[in-house]
Amino acid sequence: MPKSNEYTVLGKGAKNFTTISKDNRLRLWDIDSHKERRRFVEKHHLAHTYCCVAWGQTAKDDLGLFAVGASDGVVVVWDLTRGVVIATLGVANETPIPSDIKFSNDLKRIIVCYSQSSQINEYIIATGEISKTHKGFKKGTQKLAVHPKSNSFIAASGSLKYYDADGSKLKISCPFSTGGASCVVFSDCGAYFACAGEGVGEVLVFDMQAIKNTGGENGPVAVIPVTGSVHSLVLKNVTNKKAHHTKLDIVCLVKENGGCILRTELTGSTPAVFTAPIESKETILTGCFTSNGAVLLATGKVSSPRFVSVPYEEPESGVLKSTVDLPTPEEPSTATVDTAGSAESAGPIEVDVLGPHEMGAVKRPITYEADDDIAPKSKKSRENGVNGVTDGAQQMTMEERLRGLTASLTEIEARERSAKNKGAPSELAPSSDSLVTLLEQALQAGDDTLLEQCLTCGDEDVVTETARRLPASRVVGLLRKLVAKFEKRPSRGIILTRWIHALLRFHTSYLLSVPDLSHQLAALSQMLDQRLSTYTRLASLAGRLDLLMSQITSSSAVESVAAAATPMQVTYED
Repeated sequence: MPKSNEYTVLGKGAKNFTTISKDNRLRLWDIDSHKERRRFVEKHHLAHTYCCVAWGQTAKDDLGLFAVGASDGVVVVWDLTRGVVIATLGVANETPIPSDIKFSNDLKRIIVCYSQSSQINEYIIATGEISKTHKGFKKGTQKLAVHPKSNSFIAASGSLKYYDADGSKLKISCPFSTGGASCVVFSDCGAYFACAGEGVGEVLVFDMQAIKNTGGENGPVAVIPVTGSVHSLVLKNVTNKKAHHTKLDIVCLVKENGGCILRTELTGSTPAVFTAPIESKETILTGCFTSNGAVLLATGKVSSPRFVSVPYEEPESGVLKSTVDLPTPEEPSTATVDTAGSAESAGPIEVDVLGPHEMGAVKRPITYEADDDIAPKSKKSRENGVNGVTDGAQQMTMEERLRGLTASLTEIEARERSAKNKGAPSELAPSSDSLVTLLEQALQAGDDTLLEQCLTCGDEDVVTETARRLPASRVVGLLRKLVAKFEKRPSRGIILTRWIHALLRFHTSYLLSVPDLSHQLAALSQMLDQRLSTYTRLASLAGRLDLLMSQITSSSAVESVAAAATPMQVTYED
C-alpha cells in the first residue's frame, strides 16, 4: 500500500494512471508505454497536504478532471487536458478538512464529505458555489460512492446511507466497527455495491434493488472473509443472463501490501465464494479489471510504478484460478520525462520524499576551512561548482553576478561584430561540417561546454547550414537545450533565437510529427507571448516619439530660418 499521503488512481479504460507523491506532485503515466506523460504542480502544493483524490472521465480517451482535497479545507480541481487548475472549492482554513470527494457523472458537480462535520456538500465546479447540502452522520462521513448510471450516491461512516437523485434518503442496515468504513464502491452496472470496515477483514456485498424494495432493511447478500485490512475494492458484475444467475468479481487490496481476486455467485440463499490470492514480490498500489478478461495491477513504487496485466480465470473452464502469480519485476527504467516549464529532463526520483511540514533526520553539519584541501567534492561539483555556479560566484552578490554576465555577453557580441566588420574569419573558423559533428558529440555526451562553443558561432551562413544538415534525431534534443537556456537567461535571446529560428525553418515537418510537441515547447511559447504582449504598445509609443521628434526638428528649422531673415537691430545711444 502507498504511504499515508501518497495516492494512486487508474483511469477509465486502463490507459492512464496517476500518482501523487508526498510532496503533492501529480504525475500522469501512460500504461502502454510505462512512461510518465506529464507532471502537474499546484502553486500552493507545499502549503498543505493532500488527504483525498478523485478522477472524473467522460470517456476513456479523455483525461478529464482530477480533484484533490487538501488539509486546509480546499478542494483543487485540475483540467488534465489543458494542464490548468480550473477551480478551488471551499475557503482555506475555514472549510472542514475533506475526507472523501467524488465527481458527478456529468463532471459538472463534485460531492465532498468531511470527517469532522455532519454536512455533505455538492459544489458546482464552474462557479465554485454550493448547490446542495445533505445531512450526513453526526460524527462525520468518511467515504463516498457515486452511482455510475444516476446522480445518487452512498455515504459511509459507522453505517451506510443512500441518497437518491430526487432528494430522498435511506439508512442501510450495516453496522461497521468503531473504526468506520475504509471503502465503498459500486459495480460497473450500478446494481450492486461493496464495502469494507476499517481494520475488518471482510467484504460486504449489497443488492441495490433489494435495498430499495425493503427501505434499507435488507442486509448484505454476501459476506466474504479476507486476510488483512481492506483499503481498496473494484467490483465487476459478470452476470450470465442465460444461466439466470449473478456472478460478481472483486479486486480486493489490503493494507498489508497484498491482495486477492474474490468471486461470489449469488445462486440461491447461500452464495458461493471463491478466493484467488495475488502472489507478488512488490507492493500492489491499485488494480482494476480489463475488457479482455484479465486484471491490471500497478505495482512497485509510487515514483516508478510497474503495470502488469494477468488473467485470473482458467482459459477453458472460466473458473477462478487458485492463485494469481505476477511476473518477476524487471530492472527499473530511467526514462526521461518532458514537462512544460521545468528542467530539460527528469531522471529517477527518490521515493522517500519529505512532505509539507515534515523534517528529515538532523545530522551534525561538517564544516571545512576556506583553504582546506580535504573537503570532499564530486567530479561535477569540482568542474561546475554547485548547480553550475563556481565557488567564487557563490560568494558574489546578485548585482556583481549580473554585471559579470552582462560584461561577458557584451564582450562576445563585440568580438563577433569586430570579426564581421574586418571580414576576417572568427577565431575558431567554424564550418557547417565541424559544427554538425561537434553538436552531435555535445548532445550525445551531455557536454554543455562543447555545446556553448558551438552556439557562440556568429556566422549566419554557418548556423543556417548547420541547422539544415543536423540529423532529425538530434533536433528535439537541441531544441530542448536551447529553450532551457533561453528561459534561464533571456538576455542571450540574440544568440539563441538565431539557432531556434534555423531549426524551426528546416525541420518543421519533422517537428509536427513529434507527439506532445506543444507541451515540450510550452515554455518557449510562454516567453514569446510575454515579450510580444508589449510590442504593440511599444511600437505605438515609438511612432509617437518619432512624430514628436520630427515636429521638434521642423520647428527648430523654421525658427532658424526666421531668425536668419530678420535684420539685425542696432541701437544707438544719443
